[in-house]
Amino acid sequence: MSLLEQAQKKKNIFTKDIEVTGDSKSTDWINQTSELMGIINQVLDLQVIPAKAKKKWTNHRTRLGDSRWELPNTQGKVTEHIWANMIGKSLEGMLKTIQHSQPNGDWKISAYEADVQRNADGTECIVLAVQFVDVEDQPDLLYRNGVPETMNINVNTGSLSDDVVKVLKSKSTDDSELKDLLKQLIGTMASNTAPQVEPQRASEPEPVEEDDEDDFMEDPQVTDATPFPVSFDD
Repeated sequence: MSLLEQAQKKKNIFTKDIEVTGDSKSTDWINQTSELMGIINQVLDLQVIPAKAKKKWTNHRTRLGDSRWELPNTQGKVTEHIWANMIGKSLEGMLKTIQHSQPNGDWKISAYEADVQRNADGTECIVLAVQFVDVEDQPDLLYRNGVPETMNINVNTGSLSDDVVKVLKSKSTDDSELKDLLKQLIGTMASNTAPQVEPQRASEPEPVEEDDEDDFMEDPQVTDATPFPVSFDD
């Protein structure tokens, strides 16, 4: 087998040889689309916030994540256990992408929609859209050229005398007094350290691209890696 063939086989989990001990017919592969959709609903219903909380956080900021799976690569090739873990991995990827760009919040699933649609090539797919809400409703972090637009600049003015601050705020100070005070201010600022610039984030993160089938490829049976655990008996 050539390297290209090996790479292609590794890329797609469903082209791997499935080792089954005993009678292969005993494996409960899912063949019905309705069963796949039902498991999606079970997994998401366990994660969605209560209706009362959703109403309370109606005006909080939200983010949207989505995934899709082609039916030919799913029907007859996954069990309930495997399918539930694939969904959990997808949710984990959506949340990771949001937290990568907006870490200043606590994101929870507030709503979702799942349906069967066709790709541009006509292939039927299960599509999933999930809305996350920030329960803390923190302000959005905005970036420009890898640097946050909003920065907190702190200048140490602790060594300035109260007279300097008071006169600088006054509008009725005569010129001679103001000149003397400005000299004092310049001398004081020159002796201080440089202003400290504290960006909210050092750089704008790149979006996290998730390949649902590829992510799951590593170990489809592992459930501890996902923050959305669901138990199913194979």
